[in-house]
Amino acid sequence: MEDGTAQGGATAIDGIRWVRTPDDVAALAERLRGVRAFGIDTESDSLWHFREKVCLVQIAAPDGEVFLIDTLAVRDLAPLAPVVADPRDEKVIHGADYDVAVLRRDFGFAFRGLLDTMLAARFLGYPSVGLAAVARHELGVVLSKGPRTSDWSRRPIDPVLVRYGAEDARHLIPLRDRLVGKLAAAGREAWVREECDEVAAMPAAASKPAPADWQRAPGIRDLDPTARSVLRELFAVREQVADRLDRPRFKVAMDEVLVAIARRMPADAADLAPIRGLPGPVARRPAEWLDAVRRGIAAGPLDAPRPEHVRRRCTPCVSRRIGRIREWRDGAAARLGLEPGLVLPQRLVVQVAVANPTDAESLSAVPGIRRWRVEALGAELLRAIRT
Repeated sequence: MEDGTAQGGATAIDGIRWVRTPDDVAALAERLRGVRAFGIDTESDSLWHFREKVCLVQIAAPDGEVFLIDTLAVRDLAPLAPVVADPRDEKVIHGADYDVAVLRRDFGFAFRGLLDTMLAARFLGYPSVGLAAVARHELGVVLSKGPRTSDWSRRPIDPVLVRYGAEDARHLIPLRDRLVGKLAAAGREAWVREECDEVAAMPAAASKPAPADWQRAPGIRDLDPTARSVLRELFAVREQVADRLDRPRFKVAMDEVLVAIARRMPADAADLAPIRGLPGPVARRPAEWLDAVRRGIAAGPLDAPRPEHVRRRCTPCVSRRIGRIREWRDGAAARLGLEPGLVLPQRLVVQVAVANPTDAESLSAVPGIRRWRVEALGAELLRAIRT
């Protein structure tokens, strides 16, 4: 593995080693095999590309050394897969749901032995659970919040970004040790472990973002039925252009611009040009956008957008149970110092009320209820249902 120099001959940074070749990946996998825990963080490029990809993986060893895997230089991380899947090597991630999903998508990783320090902080009742806030509270470390709009796919990587990415990972193991100790003292470690197992089983992130919903565009209700048909076609073209250019939708054309085009229904490029805020991808290739306008007009008028999803009306008995469960949940959350949604998410409030369980066995059958809730809070929840 290379030394700690950033790309382009930047100044060396202590305790950082780059991983840019298959041999480097294999050596890192061997280094991590059998360690008690290691930290993981990722950086991706969704703000700059339509098809998001992981651009950097930061792995922190227990001794504080950080390995930066340049996943644009080496895409095959297969040697790391057995380590990630080994429950004996704990993987520590802060806010793990996103990282798990993108690492599964890009590299096929299947996680076991995951510890999410954000979940740990939530189960300890911390009011702020971002990594910077928790690291400062527990370790007295001041972490930079980092540049939120940086393009991590650019090479060479700015040394400032290198340091930021490394520092985020470096403190994960000490943070894990502090939080797990507090969870154990509070009798909540098993709660977090179960939740982390669910996060580890998350499916892979999609290879492309879900199609944008034209019916949610701002100002759509002010459009006439034919303009709505045009807007639908414009949204479809933007999707194609964003994919072709590999640029985020907002860098192709904002929703507000598409609504303005639909309202005007331009017949030619001269009629399109005066639209305020017209972006380059539209101005430089007006033909495909004008074709969309013509297709929308030819397709005919569209009805008004569908109304927001209306929740099915509950029976009076179920409604009363929902009220009792919420009242219990809010009281339990205050007593435990936790967010009400952590004690029992709203979706489970409704599911439990509909299922109307009468004992621990039937409560355990409610999808998503979790074993820790049944064991720690099940008896009082069942009493609240029957009250």
